[in-house]
Amino acid sequence: ELAHRNPQINYLAIDMIDTVLGLAKRQICDVYGEDPVDNLRLTAWDIGRIDTILGQGDTIERIYINFCNPWPRRRHHRKRLTHPRQLEKYKAFLSPQGAIHFKTDDDALYDASLGYFEDAGFTLTQEIRDLHATHPADNIVTEHERMFSEQGILIKKAIAQSGPFHPSTAAL
Repeated sequence: ELAHRNPQINYLAIDMIDTVLGLAKRQICDVYGEDPVDNLRLTAWDIGRIDTILGQGDTIERIYINFCNPWPRRRHHRKRLTHPRQLEKYKAFLSPQGAIHFKTDDDALYDASLGYFEDAGFTLTQEIRDLHATHPADNIVTEHERMFSEQGILIKKAIAQSGPFHPSTAAL
């Protein structure tokens, strides 16, 4: 949906499981079959190794992390996509005012991630503990988001900027 709404922006969707990407491709074709989405690429890759597919010349304005695995066991926390070790990798590609948009249904992951962002030097520009209560016009509801909301689970969202906060970039 983001790629379709913003044809001037290139999007790269990454997931480790190629069947998930296959399903996404089918859904894209079902919705936009006659109206191709040319600014979106899907790739099966371990996001933990993002630094092996993007180089120093690559610049990213935003990273969207939607409903990732919460890795609830303490010994697995370092696998979280918002763990400081991973955030340091993202910083290598994020533009100076780039941001991470993070949505989850998991309270423990959300709370830990807020700390992770700060520990990694990100500035939190948005923290919402009940996304649907705020009715943001720009929110694109994902399948997981819809599923969890229908179960009465609150959706949390945070935006973390890679550099110091500047009000002129808050609406990115």
